[in-house]
Amino acid sequence: YADNMFEKCTSLIELPELFSLPEGIRGVGEMFYDCKSLTKLPEGFTIPNSVKYCDCMFMNCQSLTNLPPQFSIPIDSNYDTIFCNCFNLTNDQKRIENYLLVEI
Repeated sequence: YADNMFEKCTSLIELPELFSLPEGIRGVGEMFYDCKSLTKLPEGFTIPNSVKYCDCMFMNCQSLTNLPPQFSIPIDSNYDTIFCNCFNLTNDQKRIENYLLVEI
């Protein structure tokens, strides 16, 4: 599990280009919670199929403006409020494989 790994790292602006989550990881809930300066994710960043919990992963990442084109979320994972309070992402950017990740 990598839950809360970078929580409240308010000076984190971007992740290294080769940053990735390992296959086999099960939870990344609130991983970037309150990383208010995070502006982008590296090209190719995706959430592995092994992840079952990614709720609130990017909650309050208010500077996040884009998602990589191939960004995906395992369809059977819990992704409630993954982009809650990410005001600079449009609904089109929050639409993953035809599912709109609704903010609550």
